[in-house]
Amino acid sequence: MERLKKDMQDPEIDEAIKRNVALAQALRISGTPTFVAGKEILRGLADASTMKRLISAARGS
Repeated sequence: MERLKKDMQDPEIDEAIKRNVALAQALRISGTPTFVAGKEILRGLADASTMKRLISAARGS
């Protein structure tokens, strides 16, 4: 708990969170889970075969 309290006061962590929030807003991500692979965004739960397809497409295989 003490580590969490200390980390909450760390300006670097605050900046990292702000960057992540800005990126999520730019990608119109408003919930979890959301997966980004290549240029595709998958919102919500996905089964293993869907995730494999998404990753394969992003890798160009």
